[in-house]
Amino acid sequence: MPPGDHLAVVNEQLRRRVVAISQHRRLDAEDLSMVEELAKLRARQGVTLDILVAGFHIGERELWRSLCDQAQDAAPLLPDVAGLMLESLHDLTSVIAEAHTDELRGLQSHRITLSQRLLELLDTKGGADEARRIAETIGFDPREEYVAVVWRSNEQRQFLSGAAQREMEQHAKVLALAYQDVDVHFVGQFVDLPRLTSAIRRHLPHGRIGVGLSRGSLSGAASSLAEARLALSVATPDDVAAFSDVWFEACVLSRIDLIEPLVRDALAIARGNPQLVQTVWTYSEMGMSIAATARSMHLHANTVTYRLERWAELTGWNPRTFGGLARSVSVYRLLSESLG
Repeated sequence: MPPGDHLAVVNEQLRRRVVAISQHRRLDAEDLSMVEELAKLRARQGVTLDILVAGFHIGERELWRSLCDQAQDAAPLLPDVAGLMLESLHDLTSVIAEAHTDELRGLQSHRITLSQRLLELLDTKGGADEARRIAETIGFDPREEYVAVVWRSNEQRQFLSGAAQREMEQHAKVLALAYQDVDVHFVGQFVDLPRLTSAIRRHLPHGRIGVGLSRGSLSGAASSLAEARLALSVATPDDVAAFSDVWFEACVLSRIDLIEPLVRDALAIARGNPQLVQTVWTYSEMGMSIAATARSMHLHANTVTYRLERWAELTGWNPRTFGGLARSVSVYRLLSESLG
């Protein structure tokens, strides 16, 4: 808010306080109406309730000090003035709290409605003009990049409290949130991803998280949202999967209908030999190092070698080659997904 405007408001509020004291009365309806409108305005400007109330308390304190300094012969009247000021301060605080809370609740509801509509438009890739208008209303900068995060429940649909939503909004310059089935979608700009995903896991336990790439324009935001959903397909329960890390597996598994005939036999082998496919998976996670795989699985290196060779013998896919390992990892992911 412009400093000059703020100073004018403070001066007017203090003037009204002095007038009320000089007339030996509490604040009247007109005084409290101005306070109510000010509280609503500050809520729209993003000033928190505690800061707003503290500002009024500071003004009251400074007014009291000024009265004490200049009381002189009127000093005997100060106890009565103090009582009057305390009563008015109580009236002020009550009006501020109610008006600010009601305005914030309305703003939050409106923002949720806009966010829900924006993400619907991003999903359908339609209504470009409407999507742009909504994005600008929410506060997005069309010149900056967007990133999407999707949380999916392992159990049932969950909702965020207003306080939790406001906390998450602190981890991005702008953040839109929407619900879809058992998912909660977030699209933001200048997002602190570690803090946001940590807050999501704290307020929405028992779910997995997918993170898309940072992309420019609203069409890029739609792509990031699609990437976050793809990343979810390979995220383990209570885990965070970034598309930048799992894009290969995620893209492969997104078309299971096409690859199922190609992996059907290997999937059956994996179900019958879980120790083999687990070893292949660990081998991939350990950078294709037999020694590291052996340490991770508490096995002898010769046992790891035997299992890799046995898997290659049964499936025809040599996990020591890129192609064989990529196919084998896809089967492991499919098996993990089928087991929940």
